[in-house]
Amino acid sequence: MIGLNRNPDGSAELHYWIRSDRSGRGYTTEAGERILRWGADELGLESFTLWAGVENRASRRVAEKLGFGDSWATARPDGWWSRLFSRAGL
Repeated sequence: MIGLNRNPDGSAELHYWIRSDRSGRGYTTEAGERILRWGADELGLESFTLWAGVENRASRRVAEKLGFGDSWATARPDGWWSRLFSRAGL
């Protein structure tokens, strides 16, 4: 599952999840590349963010493969400790 939540400022938050028995095959990275391109090209989005669990190394690796950087650990609005990644447009 993958999706974008648009923000009024021209940015969007990327969300993704994959079943553990399907992980490690590049599906999330491929889908992420496509939805980011669609968001930039079709929706005119200028920047993206995503949250990845502090302990979730696989999710953090997907973020890196998708070109996200500048991560820092922080408490999300829901209280979970995660790393926030950001990426300027494509």
